[in-house]
Amino acid sequence: MMADRLGAMSMTFLFPLIISRAWMIPTVVGLAVLSFAVVLVTTRLPEPNQVSLGFGLHRIS
Repeated sequence: MMADRLGAMSMTFLFPLIISRAWMIPTVVGLAVLSFAVVLVTTRLPEPNQVSLGFGLHRIS
């Protein structure tokens, strides 16, 4: 009975927050900024890794 109440309360409070535009816009903007940062990091990081891999391959051969 307590779990049912908790579930109903969390649904009634969280669902409008998720759907409402007031919370949706910052969430979408935040996700966009986060994904942009991830793309920047992943495009910049492989360069040294590729160089080290290249040196490793030269040493092996």
